[in-house]
Amino acid sequence: MTTKKGKKVRVFYSNYKRVPLIFCLYIALCFISTPSSAWAAYIYTKLLPPGWSQVYAESINDKGDVVGWGQAGTMQKGFLYSGGVYTELVPPGYDLAYPTGINDKRDVIGWADVIGVGTGCFIATPFRGK
Repeated sequence: MTTKKGKKVRVFYSNYKRVPLIFCLYIALCFISTPSSAWAAYIYTKLLPPGWSQVYAESINDKGDVVGWGQAGTMQKGFLYSGGVYTELVPPGYDLAYPTGINDKRDVIGWADVIGVGTGCFIATPFRGK
C-alpha cells in the first residue's frame, strides 16, 4: 500500500483473510484423523413394536427408557420401551396418542386426540404403590 507521499506502508491485516480457510481445513483434518472405531462404539437397538409399521422415538431418560409414537395398524399410538419390553400408551378415552417426554421416574407427557372431538395433553404416571 502506498501513502499520498509515495511511501510504501506494510499492511499487516491482509493475512487475516486467510484465517477462516485455515480454520476450516483444521476442523476437516480433525474429523478425517478421528479413528473409525470412535464412531462405531455404539450399540444400536431397533425400536419397532411387533405389528407396527413405523415409529418415531421422542425422548429417552437416564435409565434408557424410550417413549415415542407410531403407526399400529390404522391408528397412531404411543409406546414406552423399557428393558426390552414395549408398553402401548393410549390414555383412556382417546383414540390417538403421541408421548413426547419421559423423566427418570418414568412419568410420561404427551398429547392425545379424540377423532372428531379434539386434542388434549396427558401425564401418565406409573403405579408406584404405597
